[in-house]
Amino acid sequence: MADFNKVMNTIWEVEHNSNPKKILHKNPTERKFTFYGVYPHTKLKSYRKIEQAFLRTRGNLKRASLILSKDKKLYQEVLYFYYKNFWKPLGLDRVRNTTVAKELMIFAVNIGLGTDWRGINRQKYMVKCVQELVGATPDGILGEKTAYRINLMTPYETEVFSKKFDQCEISFYKNLVFASKRLRIYLRGWKNRARYV
Repeated sequence: MADFNKVMNTIWEVEHNSNPKKILHKNPTERKFTFYGVYPHTKLKSYRKIEQAFLRTRGNLKRASLILSKDKKLYQEVLYFYYKNFWKPLGLDRVRNTTVAKELMIFAVNIGLGTDWRGINRQKYMVKCVQELVGATPDGILGEKTAYRINLMTPYETEVFSKKFDQCEISFYKNLVFASKRLRIYLRGWKNRARYV
């Protein structure tokens, strides 16, 4: 299996430059902040700890981030959230190729799983992109046959795959911006995120 912790370290690089002062973050078009990229008020059992740190620092995100970065139990809850809601549903337990796991996790964490505004299942979209690139049947499910093809890739094939998968991500982001012009401010960052691995 691909190294979950290595993959998550890459997610932290992308989400907040692995900077403990930035684990609480607020996007300019959103009212709520995220904690390690998660909306704590809806997703984390320990969200009250996060709110308390936020209130104790009078809304100073950097200071609250530093306080919360030392809470190992809370961090384990965040890791479990990503494992349960992204890693497992994507089928990454079957993948040994850490680069492919990073590509899928970065994309999934950014756009989320579930159905988008067009009625397209995001998870299936991502997996179909992978399947088309590795020559597997594009059914949107990362099963044993798809994993087998991924796990056979050489380092060179992985590099080629990574560049082509980036284009799949960027195409998705361009469609998002086309559908909602207010998201244009994120496009450059999304492209950088896509090319990160």
